[in-house]
Amino acid sequence: NGGGMKDSTGLGISNIIHDQQGFIWFGNWGKGLVRYNPEDNSIKHFLSIEHDSATIASNFVNIIFQDQSRTLWAGGPGGLNRLDPKTGRFKRYMPGNFISSLYEDSQGALWAGTENGLLRYDPRNDQFSTFLDPQSEINTSALGGITEDNKKFLWFVSHAGVVKLDPLTKEIFIYGRRFGINPGSLQLWSRTYKDRKGRLFFSHDNGFYTLSPDDVAVTTELKIIVTDFFINSLPLLPGKGPLQIPVEEIGDVDLNYEQNNITFNFAAIDYREPE
Repeated sequence: NGGGMKDSTGLGISNIIHDQQGFIWFGNWGKGLVRYNPEDNSIKHFLSIEHDSATIASNFVNIIFQDQSRTLWAGGPGGLNRLDPKTGRFKRYMPGNFISSLYEDSQGALWAGTENGLLRYDPRNDQFSTFLDPQSEINTSALGGITEDNKKFLWFVSHAGVVKLDPLTKEIFIYGRRFGINPGSLQLWSRTYKDRKGRLFFSHDNGFYTLSPDDVAVTTELKIIVTDFFINSLPLLPGKGPLQIPVEEIGDVDLNYEQNNITFNFAAIDYREPE
C-alpha cells in the first residue's frame, strides 16, 4: 500500500483535509482514498476491492470529513464509508447513492446531502434516514453544500434554489429567482462558506452568490382573522346576542348550552409575493 503521490493522482484530487491526528487525506477521483503521514512521509492507499464489502465502496471519492468524535467518513458515487482506524476497514452506508455533502452541526448531528435528498445520521441505529417531509417539493431532490448559520438554521443548495431549513420544525424556505438566484446555476457538489460575520457564500457556474441570513429572513407566520361567525347556521352580528364587537375583533365569546352548533370563516393574511 506504499508508493508516491505521483501514482495516486487518478483523474484528479477532489478533496483534501488535515485530520485531528495529523494525517493529511486526499480524496481521489479514480484511485480511492489516500492517507499521507507528514512525520515519516509514508502514504497509504485505501482502494475498493470487488466482493469485499469492508473496503471503500468506490475508488471515486468526492468528499472526506472527520466528525467531532474523530471518525473519518469518505463518500462519492458509491455511497458513504466510515473508516475504522484500528483495522483500516470500512462500513458502507447508502450504497449507490451519490454523496455530495457532509456536515456536522453545532448540536453534533451529522447530515448528508445526496442525489436523493437530505439524510441525517442516527447513531443509536447506526443508519442514515431521510429527514425532510415526504410531501416537501425537495424531499428526494439532489442537494449539497450544507452549512449552518449563527441561529442554527441549516442552508444548502438544490436544483430549486438555495434552501433554508429549520431542523426543529422541518420548515423550509427556498430562495430562488425572486432573490436574484438562478437555481440552474448552482453547483450541488461545491462547498458553502460562512465568514466571520455570518454571511454565506454559494458558488455557481460563473462566480458565487452571497447573502446574510438576517437580511433575507422571511416571516412565515400568518395573521388569522375571523371574518364570519354563525350560531345554529345564523350569522352573529355585532350588538346582537353575545357579540358586542365586530367579529374581526373577537377574543373570546360566551355562549349558552343551546348555542352549541357553531361555524366560522377566517382569512390568513399574507403579503408575500409568490415566487
